[in-house]
Amino acid sequence: MKTVMASVSVALALLPMPGYGQESLVGRYVGSFVVSSAFPGRPERTIRLELVIESAENGVVKGVGISQSKNCAGAAVPIVGEHRGAKLELRAAEERTSCSMQHSLVIEGNKLTGTTRSGYPVTLTKQ
Repeated sequence: MKTVMASVSVALALLPMPGYGQESLVGRYVGSFVVSSAFPGRPERTIRLELVIESAENGVVKGVGISQSKNCAGAAVPIVGEHRGAKLELRAAEERTSCSMQHSLVIEGNKLTGTTRSGYPVTLTKQ
């Protein structure tokens, strides 16, 4: 009985977990984050963010990010990153871009949640 249970446990551990498979990451994610103003009395701004993950192989993620922030102005910025388990770290592929796209995310089913480089909470939903 112990041998059967151990075999079943090992088999279950080897099954892919929903939402964590690299192939399931490929797609378009849309969401937003709220930026507080550096100046007292100015309102917060909601910034639209779109991530298009084009490939996810061997822990390496590549795609394009589009942010409506002031520095990015809706430009399509190539992004690269690492995928380990439920964690996803993304950044602009070119360091010299004025659009400092960098996100630490967690994969939660069809959602990516986490923070921007500046620490603002962000949530994106797969379309």
